[in-house]
Amino acid sequence: RTRPPTFCKRMCLHFLTPLTLFIIAGWCAGNIRDEYVNSVVCTAIVYCIVIWIINSCWRGRKKRVMVREEILWRLNRRETKIKKRMEEQKERLMLGGNMGTTSLDGLVNAVESEE
Repeated sequence: RTRPPTFCKRMCLHFLTPLTLFIIAGWCAGNIRDEYVNSVVCTAIVYCIVIWIINSCWRGRKKRVMVREEILWRLNRRETKIKKRMEEQKERLMLGGNMGTTSLDGLVNAVESEE
């Protein structure tokens, strides 16, 4: 099981890294003398910021989808196990007669009454 990222990691990923890139672009805009190189470098750094943000959103979405799929898979697996146990118990009751009731018998009867 993975843990969610800490507050510090989220601050670094979503705030400090884009801010650092923006500050570098500003510094380059003020200190690069050649107009063409200045324009190219600042534009490239600003595009890096945009790509960083889009990439972070994509990775976060991918992780959330994976977590949802895992939760649904576990729920489905649990549901199939419960159904299998109920079917086995039902078969035992049919074959062996009603020799006594167990706690699972009440569960089987409750589920059958809902159906």
